[in-house]
Amino acid sequence: MDGNHFFNKKLKYMKKINIILIILFSVQILSADWILTGPGKTTVSAICKDGQVIYAASKGRVYSSTNYGDSWKLLNDYSTQHFDEIFDLVINKNKIFVGTYFGLFTTTDFGKTWILDSINGNAVIYDIKRNKENILVIAGGQLYISYDNGISWEQISPDYWGVGLTFTVDGENIYVGGYGSEEKPDLWISHDYGKNWKRITDTLTGLKAKEFLCIAAKDNYIYAGTKDDGLFISSDYGETWTRTKEKSFNYTFAYNILCKKDTVFACTDIGLLFSTNNGQDWSYLNFIDVTRDIIVDDTAIFLASDGLAISKDNGKNWEVKTGGLGSAYIFDLTLHKNTFFATAYKQGVYESSDDCKTWNRFTGIYDNASLNKIEFLDSNIFTTRSYTGLLEFSNDFGITWKVVDASNGIPNMNVFTISVDSEKKNVFVGNQTGLYISKDFGNHWELVNEDLKIIPITQIIIVGDIIYVTANQYNMYISYDYGKTFKTYNTDNGLPYDSYYTAMELCGSNIIIGTYYLGSSGKPKGIFFSKDNGVTWNPVNINSPFNNIIDLISFDSFVFAGSDSGIFVSSDCGENWIIPINNLKNLQINN
Repeated sequence: MDGNHFFNKKLKYMKKINIILIILFSVQILSADWILTGPGKTTVSAICKDGQVIYAASKGRVYSSTNYGDSWKLLNDYSTQHFDEIFDLVINKNKIFVGTYFGLFTTTDFGKTWILDSINGNAVIYDIKRNKENILVIAGGQLYISYDNGISWEQISPDYWGVGLTFTVDGENIYVGGYGSEEKPDLWISHDYGKNWKRITDTLTGLKAKEFLCIAAKDNYIYAGTKDDGLFISSDYGETWTRTKEKSFNYTFAYNILCKKDTVFACTDIGLLFSTNNGQDWSYLNFIDVTRDIIVDDTAIFLASDGLAISKDNGKNWEVKTGGLGSAYIFDLTLHKNTFFATAYKQGVYESSDDCKTWNRFTGIYDNASLNKIEFLDSNIFTTRSYTGLLEFSNDFGITWKVVDASNGIPNMNVFTISVDSEKKNVFVGNQTGLYISKDFGNHWELVNEDLKIIPITQIIIVGDIIYVTANQYNMYISYDYGKTFKTYNTDNGLPYDSYYTAMELCGSNIIIGTYYLGSSGKPKGIFFSKDNGVTWNPVNINSPFNNIIDLISFDSFVFAGSDSGIFVSSDCGENWIIPINNLKNLQINN
């Protein structure tokens, strides 16, 4: 497997759900709870409103606010109820319905207890609507209705249709959009509240998208949104269709559409659009940012964006409220001269000099950059871009920047990792073609050792003249002469053969490696340690086929492991481990 696939695989894995930035205030991790902190904007995926109470979903959590988003109350504690991904929220008669990747969850006591409602085998819930005091949901691609507020459910969609993803209800008419058996977009209509159905997709021409992402209807008008393929409008209950001439819909996600009186609102990843003439003409409503959900009532317009956006003057002015809704998605965290630096997804870099109590943008990085790694060496900064692995550096602490390319000495710029040698003032990077060093702060690079050429290097640790590196898969290398020669350690020494080596750390005389389970052998994976400089390796007591390790760090004799299900702790340099009881249970810890 090539290094580019490893890089994308690891990022995809890391982004399975959005992470929470955490800071350790005490080494008493065995009994201590953790404090949530972090910079930047948070992702709000869905919102709903009941009277004066606003509900918002963000990163698997459900919040409520009684003061228009100035403060929030968390309704589901990760340590007791973990939602992987939330697609929709609805409240009806003091019962909250939460549509997630693993089914429909409900609470009647505002989050104290949650019940998993078994619909279609706990299938994914993409869309929820309240209509005529009834609750309708799409579960596993089929449409279900409850006449008793979620106590019992009835399937009202035909078994022979494709996969429903979104729906809307207008009077007795129900419209469902999704994709068909040939992965083509599908659209169905019922004029009698789900008793009979008619497929109307064949009347759509020139459609390239594979599915409909959102749908809305008012009277005889239907609006169907796609991904990167425009917005389609019917003025005759779906008999004929036209593509809107607004070109913004041709290169964006249409997340949601809302018909409110004489106005149609469209939520996209490039802003909020609206039309007052049945979709013939569209304009931006003074909000040029991602919008995923919308509520419009007599008091304000509410948007699920990177935070909760509120306008009380019909869109002329907006206030985005993020406090209390968690933090941005954090790729990397590092400490430089008593200042923490955190790289945030599509938000550049933030810095904190007060133990992470407050965060400010680091002005030396583009505000919308997504950086996978950041390292400092005196006044020099080195970063890699997410997804592409592009290596950039600054020799004046972010005032000016340069991009490293083949002319600087590194072919294939998909860089996986960066490590700085603060003693010798050198910088090492690993990419798909080997291990490289720069002795002039990033301006020129050279291959460290020909024996490591074309070997994807994923982890680097430097201690004096000793260099420890892990390869894409299977191998670990150690050099005792600063890279002139390397000794290879592989699965013959006890390391797993079907895992990626995603983390490496030193503690005392031990080397510790964390793995990400890749294969199908079913053998325990997780953490391995060596007491003889890599000659032999031993698995630890918490390993299982499901424990994927993302990062490792040591402190005195303590070693902390960040996994996809919380934190593991060792107090004897990685030889024995426990899973502490704290409020990080089920959280993915990336750094």
